Amino acid sequence: MMPSGRQDFSAEVNKIMYAARRHMRRIREAMMVSVLTACASSASADDAGRGIPPWNPPSKPVLLSPSNIENWSFGGFGGVYNHGRLIYIEVEPWRVSGDWGHGYMIAGNAVYKIAHLPYVPFDLELDLSVADQFGRENTIAFGAIPEFRWKWFPWNNYLYTNVRLGPLGASYTTGLSAEEASDTAGNHTSRFLNLDVFEWTFAPTEQSKWEAFIRNQHRSGIFGLINGVNGGSNYVNLGLRSRF
Repeated sequence: MMPSGRQDFSAEVNKIMYAARRHMRRIREAMMVSVLTACASSASADDAGRGIPPWNPPSKPVLLSPSNIENWSFGGFGGVYNHGRLIYIEVEPWRVSGDWGHGYMIAGNAVYKIAHLPYVPFDLELDLSVADQFGRENTIAFGAIPEFRWKWFPWNNYLYTNVRLGPLGASYTTGLSAEEASDTAGNHTSRFLNLDVFEWTFAPTEQSKWEAFIRNQHRSGIFGLINGVNGGSNYVNLGLRSRF
């Protein structure tokens, strides 16, 4: 018979994997709806009258220069710590509405648009952030993460909506957070951890110089792969970003 500790760990891993598979299935379904709607819009000349935006990504990668200020945007955001699971915060946020902690974040970020990717409406970006985390203790967090920005939804002529996904990045804090440690196995955390960022962005039009966004900023050890940290932290933020 498997020891009780191993059974508990195996059950926990199975729950996380089930939630992750459900999360990825919902993302695939949303993108498939976008793709099918785009194909329908391309096939019908009357779609413009119904307000469906065109599907027109480039046929080859378009690299953008970091020396051009128009390829940069700058924003600020702030939020509150949430003790809920990452998968629930991003997919079923109503399940974590009672899990707010006593940690807070005020941050700024710079986003460099690296390239427009071919065939699909994805941009590749680099997100650089500095955050003041305070509440139970004060610490400064530095982050760098590549992000993929999905730019097409069928309602984008009414409210220009994007999704930004970045599962693998780097995060370093100047101190250890007790709030973060409370959501890790054995209350063990580290200054250096993986950074995971998920955003919904909203703007009046694609040409707008401003966008509002909802951002979950997550640090973790990727199931113990980084400095033996199993678990991590989540800050749910609201922000505003401008481009030139």
